[in-house]
Order: sequence, then C-alpha cells, then structure tokens
Amino acid sequence: MRLPEDGGPSAWEKFLDAAACDAVIVGAEGWGTAGAEAVRTLVQVGRPLVVSQPVELSMLWAWEIEMIRQDVGSVIVPILPSRLHPFVARLRSIVEAALAGGGPLGTVESLEFERRLPERRREVVLASLSRDADLVRAIVGEPQRLSAFGALPDATTWNSLTVGFSGESLIPVRWQVSAGSAGALGIVLRGSAGSVTLEIPDDWQDAWNWSGPGHEGAEWFEFNPGRVILDVLDAVLAGNKALAANEYGPPPATWADAARGIE
Repeated sequence: MRLPEDGGPSAWEKFLDAAACDAVIVGAEGWGTAGAEAVRTLVQVGRPLVVSQPVELSMLWAWEIEMIRQDVGSVIVPILPSRLHPFVARLRSIVEAALAGGGPLGTVESLEFERRLPERRREVVLASLSRDADLVRAIVGEPQRLSAFGALPDATTWNSLTVGFSGESLIPVRWQVSAGSAGALGIVLRGSAGSVTLEIPDDWQDAWNWSGPGHEGAEWFEFNPGRVILDVLDAVLAGNKALAANEYGPPPATWADAARGIE
C-alpha cells in the first residue's frame, strides 16, 4: 500500500474490502499522517497487515495500534525477519548455555552491535535502533534499563550514538552507530573462552557471515527474509501457532514486539 502525497484515502479505501486481497503490505516510503490513519482504519476493520518496521517512530501511535488490534483480534505481522535467522537462534542458544553454566564461549561477558550507516540523520539512526533492539530482545531477553551516550545535543549527536541495554540477569549489551558505505550490522558476542562474530549485510539476499569456535573462517546460511515473513503470515492466518513459534529459536515478532522496539 502506497499513499498519495495529498493524503487522500482513495489509494487504500479499496483494501477495506476483504475480497480485494488476502492481506495488505504497508511500506515506509512516502509515509505520513495519511498512512497512520489508513493503518488505524484497516486494523479497526480487521484487515490482515504486513507492516515495515518502523513506518512510524511514535510510541503512542504504535501502542494505540496494538490496543486496537487486541480489541478487534486482527493480524499484524511486522517485517522483522532477522530474529528468525538460524544464526540468531544459535547466538541465543550460546547465551542460554552460558547462563546455565556451560557453552563454547565459557562465561559470556558482552554483546556488541555496530550498525554502519552511510547516512546518520536522527530518523535513520532511530529507525535502525528500533529494528536492532528487536534482535537484542530476541537474543538476550527484555532489557530493564537503557542508557544513551553521544556528543553534545545537536545534529552531530546521531553520528556517534551509543546505547547500552542492561538488567539484573542481562548480559551487558552495547549498540553503536558508525559510518559505512552500506547499512550493514556487525554483532560480536564475547566470552571468557572466545568470541563469535556475525556480519549481517545491508542486502538481505546476501549471505550472513558467522565465525567463531568450531568454525574456521566464514560460514553462511541461505535465508530469504521475504519468504520467511510470508510463511509467518500464512501460519498466523491459518491459526497454526506451532508453525509460527519458529523451530529455530525466537518466535516471530508480534506487533507488540515492534511497538516495544519503537518505544
């Protein structure tokens, strides 16, 4: 669904009819007040949605949509496929093993995220953080505290923003933004007996690279994020909660997860 610049409803009113399509895909390009109202209306009438994350950086809007969704019982699948990659499940299992007193890295000491962006405007940085925060939650659990560090409060603050996630039982997590030619993400899980490095490319169709104990050099796994999200949509629409639970580890993101990332 792409909305006209004038905010007119004609671009999306046809999707109010369930006979028009099985689900509506909502993209972030050209987003504005018309998009926010369109999503609100479509959720109210129970139309299934697949929504880019984030289309809107307003926490209040995101949680309002979640409240409507709960009241109506409608389906919203946020486009957060990264948490379903087998490498993310592997990182999660290493963390769980370490917390239980074992695992290939020994005692896990920190989890570091470096988001490399060619453009570091406020909106771009916060959008990246909202998506990457979902990975933090999928790998180590729900943070209880968040702290942010940067330069003086002006436009340059976003060029070097660093965010820390912490909690009583949470492995310390640091997320930082840096310059890069593409929006790739590097993740390093450090432990007392070694470390694991995961490189996530800007283009989701490219291979993710993994290196760590037991793996000489890079290892990659073919992953089609679009197909994964459509599989999640099919499972949710069919009421197949077992399939939607994801055999690899973290379950697919819900709209509540997306709202939490924006928050």
